[in-house]
Amino acid sequence: MSNHHDTPRPAAPEIKKRRGISFIWILPIIAAAIGGWLVYKSVSEAGIPVEVILDTAEGLQAGKTKIMYKGIEVSKVDKIILSEDLRSVRLHFELPKRSEPYLNTNTQFWLVKPRVSLSGVSGLNTLLSGSYLQVRPLLGGTPTRVFTALPEGFMVHLKVSFW
Repeated sequence: MSNHHDTPRPAAPEIKKRRGISFIWILPIIAAAIGGWLVYKSVSEAGIPVEVILDTAEGLQAGKTKIMYKGIEVSKVDKIILSEDLRSVRLHFELPKRSEPYLNTNTQFWLVKPRVSLSGVSGLNTLLSGSYLQVRPLLGGTPTRVFTALPEGFMVHLKVSFW
């Protein structure tokens, strides 16, 4: 017979505690970092919301009507909303952040569309491209985000620009 005292006992298992972040947490941390970066990027690149009030939306389309400055498209109309009193329409769009100093009571907007009158023909370029909203940015004045478009037929000559 053998004696139980003579048999060597197996060594007790050694338990090691891992220090640091478990590998399983790396993927959620990366996803949260990417999500945070995307939120930051969209907020930092967002434009300034602007509203222009017009008498009519004739020839205008949300998503297509351009906001122009010196022949360059600076934005497009996002929404066209009929006012509560049914007397006017409100165009909503965003302008680039760099335009913020020019969004004041001195800045002017007006609708450009083809016109034929006794004094001549104007806006012929809109026959192919469609009507658009022209902007004349000026410094000074009280900051605002809501503008009333100049009346139809208003002719302006852009001699000085600051944008």
